[in-house]
Amino acid sequence: MDDMSRNFLWKYIDIPENLLQDIRKLYLENLPYNTHFFQPLSFDINSFLGLEVKRFVLIQVEPFAVGRIHTDYRPSTFGDTLAINIALENCEDSVTEMWKSSYSPPIQYTSNGQPYRYFDRDRCTKVSEFVLDKPVLFRTDVPHSVNNRNEKIRKAISIRFKEDPWHLIQ
Repeated sequence: MDDMSRNFLWKYIDIPENLLQDIRKLYLENLPYNTHFFQPLSFDINSFLGLEVKRFVLIQVEPFAVGRIHTDYRPSTFGDTLAINIALENCEDSVTEMWKSSYSPPIQYTSNGQPYRYFDRDRCTKVSEFVLDKPVLFRTDVPHSVNNRNEKIRKAISIRFKEDPWHLIQ
């Protein structure tokens, strides 16, 4: 990984409006009836923006939640670091915070069995933040959290790729 990639945290990216409408429609037509924070969804499409998709994920954050600092866990055989996140519902009043920490906590599991690493807030330093009001490319292996300041559940699209689209950070 070069210095630019190593220092990259997040970046807003431009995605054609017709693609945004199509992916939002697909998610809205397939929303599960639960509030799991992180859950893969299955769709019968293999690519997005000309990139081969590994999986589509729905990220849901409860109303007025202060997010837990975490990294998305990936076994080294996966190698995927970058995700494109897109607002689906009620994202305008939420903030994704990026953190740095010098320790690596153990793997834990969400209520629906998804692995992640949870970080103690007292052992982290906030380094950046963004509002998901435009599509964003970000590093899921950097500690991050989502605070929802809304009275409604915040729903976001997250797309993970077979190969990280590092060319999009340029």
